[in-house]
Amino acid sequence: MRDGRIMIELHHNTIKGVTPEMLNWWFGVYATQKIRICEQVFDAYLIWHPQDNVGLSVSRGDLKEPLRVGDVLAVRRYFARDRAFKSYERFHVMQRDAEAFAVKVHRLGMQMAIARWEFQATQDGTDVVMRTEVGVENGLVKVIMNNFILPMVVDMKLLDAWLQYSVEEIGNFEFFLPALYAKRDQGAVIDLSDELGQRSCDL
Repeated sequence: MRDGRIMIELHHNTIKGVTPEMLNWWFGVYATQKIRICEQVFDAYLIWHPQDNVGLSVSRGDLKEPLRVGDVLAVRRYFARDRAFKSYERFHVMQRDAEAFAVKVHRLGMQMAIARWEFQATQDGTDVVMRTEVGVENGLVKVIMNNFILPMVVDMKLLDAWLQYSVEEIGNFEFFLPALYAKRDQGAVIDLSDELGQRSCDL
């Protein structure tokens, strides 16, 4: 970008069978929701991307209510199943509704990144566009951070692994989210043993 920030825009394939309302619900509960598969109970976050997702927690006392603007998420991942691409971030929720889910990342008291997933309903499902801005938008250190420090600390191999992870993660919604959403009245633990099939039970 003109001010030295990096902009990444990723247009995902249509998520078939998934609606923006489902995505809004998911991002409201994915930090605390549990899924039962063949008598075992897993964190929903781990089901979303079983190979790379490690853990997710929310810094809030009342975990019964859906995520809201201002909540802070602690997210742990290994991109490309590689511990060399370990990622631990604290995300501040900026937006959560049927139009988008957005978070921001702070470093040393400065806003260093914004990630936004925008939802658009289609005849077959939902189109998702992810827009991520990395760098400092305002402040006296903007020029130094964006034009000198940022190019030195951005790992292009890690960036490629993260983009691949993003494609896989959004694509995985087709395989479980419609069934999960249909059973949302089950509450904190939703049983998907039948929907995910006997093969999952044998793993």
